[in-house]
Amino acid sequence: MNGKKDRLVMNGFPVRNLEELQAFFSPEAALRYFRDGSLAAWLWENGYEEKAEAVRSADAARTECEILKDLAAALGVPLEEKEIRRMLAILHGTASSPGLWAVSQNGSFAGSGSGSGGYGLHLI
Repeated sequence: MNGKKDRLVMNGFPVRNLEELQAFFSPEAALRYFRDGSLAAWLWENGYEEKAEAVRSADAARTECEILKDLAAALGVPLEEKEIRRMLAILHGTASSPGLWAVSQNGSFAGSGSGSGGYGLHLI
């Protein structure tokens, strides 16, 4: 992978830097890129060596919730376990509101149209 050409895609947006990765963070894409090694490789190739090492050190044998908590912490994405569990329920079809994930400015995961201030994820 060439960091200048190949970009991660989160919620349909090509990611060119850490700020965009945080802004467009997608739990589904993050898990996929973590599992195939693309996330750590992209971080390393784009100069985020410490974050790449933190992502590489996440234990793939853990639950998806635990992996996402580790990834969010490593990448500086503010997520709480309750939010992660809700996202996973939607991803796996055990919740009633499927959709795309995006960053809101209220610092928490919520339904479309919620919040103001800070950053966080919400369903759109």
